[in-house]
Amino acid sequence: MELYALFLQSLETEGELAIMFMEPKAMVTTFTSGLRQRLHKSNVTVVTIKPGFVDTPMTAKFNKGVLWVKPNKVAKKKIVQQLIKKKSEVYVPYFGGLS
Repeated sequence: MELYALFLQSLETEGELAIMFMEPKAMVTTFTSGLRQRLHKSNVTVVTIKPGFVDTPMTAKFNKGVLWVKPNKVAKKKIVQQLIKKKSEVYVPYFGGLS
């Protein structure tokens, strides 16, 4: 049986919010990278899920461009589809490397 450890990390914010999120985002990336290496031989897959620009109540006042998506585009089904590809980092929604 293969086990998954999933970690959710936001990708981008704007303005003053960016300052609050930069360090925790770097910590999640560093932590999951180390954990992934540590658990490599123990049949546990560590995955970092990185949602792109998601239109949420927190981002309601932001100017939104073409890469912004509604939360349903970051749904469970999309995450599972990406996990099947055995990636250590999953970008949802996936824009062919642009997210």
